[in-house]
Amino acid sequence: MSRDNKLVMIEESRLSIRDSYSLMSTKARIRESLGFTKLDQKNYLRGRRMSKLAYEEAGTLMRYLKYQTMKNPSFYHAIQFDNEEQITKNF
Repeated sequence: MSRDNKLVMIEESRLSIRDSYSLMSTKARIRESLGFTKLDQKNYLRGRRMSKLAYEEAGTLMRYLKYQTMKNPSFYHAIQFDNEEQITKNF
């Protein structure tokens, strides 16, 4: 099974990154044989979730804020995400 397929399977299990990495490394018995680190897992899943956002309502909001920033450099915004990359706060 490829690294990407393993990480997608982990994401679909809805386990936390820490728990899923621990489970996978226990199953592999040697962490080095997993083929990825916990940071690799976190970065891959974050990127995957962010690309999904590009096509949803949150993506529309993000594109609008990016447009406003390009149009007016003094425009400021900040978005806070939770562990599952869901928007929790928007400033």
